[in-house]
Amino acid sequence: MANIAKTELGTTDPLDICFGYDMIQGFSIDVGYEKNGTIFSVSIDLLVVKLEASATWAMFVGMCGPRYAINVFVEGNTTNTSGGSSLALAASNDGMDAGMLFGIEITFTIGCTIANADFHWVWDGWHSHISRSWNNLVNVQFNAAIDLFSILITVIQKALDDNEGVLFKQVTNVIPNLGQAYGFFATSKDNFSTGPYAQAEPILTLPINIVPFLEETPLAPIYALDESLQVIWGGFAVGPQIGLGTPVKVQMKSIAVGSATYTNISNSDGNISGTSSSAADAHPTTMAIDFEHTTGFVLTGGLFGQIWALKIFSVGASINWDLLGIFGIQVNAGPYDNTSTNTIGQNLQSPGAAMASNRKKVKFVLEPETVLA
Repeated sequence: MANIAKTELGTTDPLDICFGYDMIQGFSIDVGYEKNGTIFSVSIDLLVVKLEASATWAMFVGMCGPRYAINVFVEGNTTNTSGGSSLALAASNDGMDAGMLFGIEITFTIGCTIANADFHWVWDGWHSHISRSWNNLVNVQFNAAIDLFSILITVIQKALDDNEGVLFKQVTNVIPNLGQAYGFFATSKDNFSTGPYAQAEPILTLPINIVPFLEETPLAPIYALDESLQVIWGGFAVGPQIGLGTPVKVQMKSIAVGSATYTNISNSDGNISGTSSSAADAHPTTMAIDFEHTTGFVLTGGLFGQIWALKIFSVGASINWDLLGIFGIQVNAGPYDNTSTNTIGQNLQSPGAAMASNRKKVKFVLEPETVLA
């Protein structure tokens, strides 16, 4: 019997779909450019006090996906049996993100350190001397991220609104929240902690606002409401919407602990079990999970409504129907397999560490606003 300390398996921690698994194996986009530099860096040594300050910037431009990112903590034990060995694990704190992101972001980092000196006499014969070491009294760091993509969309929308003659003004009216739709994204938590599957369903939704076309109709009061809200940087939108969803469903196909691979995996309320024809290692050092997933495709249709004010307060609601499901049509790709390996007792790498080991991929730290779905 071997005890298995809490170990994290999956892609990265925290989750980042840019370093996740392809929804459709071999079909994903990684187009990116990164650049960073130092704005200033100063160090002042006053013998007993040292002050250091610096400011840096980093820019990320590109897109990644469609992918999903996943992680889960497992701990438990293996037990030798007459036919090999068995596995018993408990899953906890698991999460999953899925979708596709694109954007332009600049991050500024400002750091400041203040340290005081400790002096020590070092006895070394003729080379005896006083040594100095530093103790940090203050060590602070501030980060600020600017999402240039949303700013660019806002500027374009402002330019279109100010030019009554442009052809694309109608497009701006048809898609009032275009600035929010810079990616399709979904997240879920506590999947493996409660059952056999982890799943998320990112949906790219296109809402069509009909309010601008109601001025000369019996529904003109709705048009008037929108006009009045625009005075306080608000508005009202309602209409049909269509969307394309890519639900992803993941299960644990097999789990390897040391040299023994366990199959027949079952999960009941986060209690995972499996069997192997091999004897369990007495002191295993590595662990791996084969994640198997399928990707589906759904076409949705529905209605939405949204009201907002001061560009801050927003309330909306929507209803959608699976248009393909109504006719009993299911479209799936897969299954596909991806294996995550880690040292027993260790956590996963951060996206930053993953980026350092694979410079071709770009790290995104975007928080897309919720798109009506």
